[in-house]
Amino acid sequence: MQEQRPPEQGRKRPQQQRRRAGDVESLIRRILVAVDASEDATAALEAAVELAAATGAEIQGTFVEEEGLLRAGRLSMCREISLFSDEAREIGHSELERQLRAHARRLQAQLQQAAERAQVPWSFTTLRGDVVSELRRAARDSDLVALGATGRSYREAPGSTVDELVSEAPAPVLVLRRATRLGLGVHALYDGTEAGQRAVGLAAELSRREQPPLTVFLLADDDDTGSLMAERLGGWLTERGIQPRFRRLPPAETGRLSELLSAERCGLFVAPRSSFQGDRNSARKLLRHADFPVMLVG
Repeated sequence: MQEQRPPEQGRKRPQQQRRRAGDVESLIRRILVAVDASEDATAALEAAVELAAATGAEIQGTFVEEEGLLRAGRLSMCREISLFSDEAREIGHSELERQLRAHARRLQAQLQQAAERAQVPWSFTTLRGDVVSELRRAARDSDLVALGATGRSYREAPGSTVDELVSEAPAPVLVLRRATRLGLGVHALYDGTEAGQRAVGLAAELSRREQPPLTVFLLADDDDTGSLMAERLGGWLTERGIQPRFRRLPPAETGRLSELLSAERCGLFVAPRSSFQGDRNSARKLLRHADFPVMLVG
């Protein structure tokens, strides 16, 4: 990490209020939100605030000043192109720093407004360095990372930041696109692994107030295997007060997840990263085409 500025602290709520109904301790206590000027990042911020309000978590907004961009400014390699003309002008290092500071202040104000409206505690930190490295390091102290699918890029496909964090972040990662928001209808994918069970547990917590509370796709080759998985997982969820709905998903159908979940009006999809190991194209396809938020759990 090249530089870290002290966090700006937001309003804190009494500790006894930071629990869900029924005094069930939340699995999500601290949400890291990667903020920038993109519409996708704004969608991620709004979703993170909504989750924080539901679970009693606090929000940590984080803006990373890209060291590579500042290094280019020192070498007089940066040029700014106006949105209203084709003219370009050189931007020096000091001008870049000024713009980044102003940018961070606007993002902090956006976070403050959203968090205070929802009455959730918040803080804001500006870091400097490589974006993925800094966010990965900051995620070590978080229970969830929320970020936009494409960042400041105008590409439709998820950017490299999302690709790397989804694979390597030490916490679950929630990815949103500008046209998506959290909604009713939580779905999870269970592949028989410990990560799959964690994904289902997290989905169950986030769906407690819904009827039906949770739909679980069982990644199984045949009906017998699916039935065994449903029996094992169903008992575990029943002990936690959740009565799920099960559907078997053949492994060959993972490429159709976006289509299947959209047909079911999915409001949030939670899946283990392990279910996409060896098939990263399916994960990329899901993140590119999903019209619902996607959470991947390690």
